[in-house]
Amino acid sequence: MGRFNKYLWAACVLTLLCWGIGSLIHNLYLAAQEDKERMANEARLQKLNIPRDQNGIRYRIGNIGGQRVQIPPKILDAWITYDGDPNDFDFEAKRKYKRPPESYESSIAQFSFKFRISDGALLQWGTQTAVDYQNDSKTLPIPWVYVISKSGNHYPTRERAALMDVYFKDYVNPTSQAPLSYSGQEYGLEVYRFFGGAAPPPQNSWDKEEVYVRRDTAGEITTVIICANNPNFAVNFCRQKFYMPLNQMKAFLGVQYPRAYLPEWQNIEQHTISILNGFALTH
Repeated sequence: MGRFNKYLWAACVLTLLCWGIGSLIHNLYLAAQEDKERMANEARLQKLNIPRDQNGIRYRIGNIGGQRVQIPPKILDAWITYDGDPNDFDFEAKRKYKRPPESYESSIAQFSFKFRISDGALLQWGTQTAVDYQNDSKTLPIPWVYVISKSGNHYPTRERAALMDVYFKDYVNPTSQAPLSYSGQEYGLEVYRFFGGAAPPPQNSWDKEEVYVRRDTAGEITTVIICANNPNFAVNFCRQKFYMPLNQMKAFLGVQYPRAYLPEWQNIEQHTISILNGFALTH
């Protein structure tokens, strides 16, 4: 019996040893494959001649609505996703997912950036704009805009005029509180407030939002701005939605900024459009 146990232990040790050696060989093989893929991808990127920033980091590349783009790497500390990327909250899918090598044909679904309202300067970490942003953040309201660009499979499928009309109606006629009604013109925009501004918002209206709308000469809505107006908030924010112009890259844009800068809405829109166009390849 003792001899049998001795053989059994030896067999177990041998099995574990073989499993360990096999696992080691497998891991070494995977590491070699990954290194081979990394080197092949590096050679591919070298051929694309992608520019680098002052720290030697390559620009991110891709395609926004049919337009090839190069995006400075220091603005992407938030996120960038491409068509086919798993949902941010699907952690199991993200763990298993392997993104195809990036190219100028890789369709960008979403990415974000910030810029200064006064001059449209992009926030890029490791530059003077980062110092400026941190200094500006010490005093409210912060004069910077946060932008989310949606394109690729995140670009709205509904026709643009119809979608903007839906946004307008959804905000002006909310299902959970009293509707908003026309309250005149401000900053070149139609304004919609609770009871047309003739009375304060209902007490149960948590965010007390107002809606600002710009229409073109045909009467179609081109910009919808939803602004909080709650005295209990330290800072009220506006959320502005609009499309890139028809003759430019295909992207739908959402921007957020403190309500105090609402009079600057046109400059904010133009800065956003200029920044996106600035990412486009010109050759």
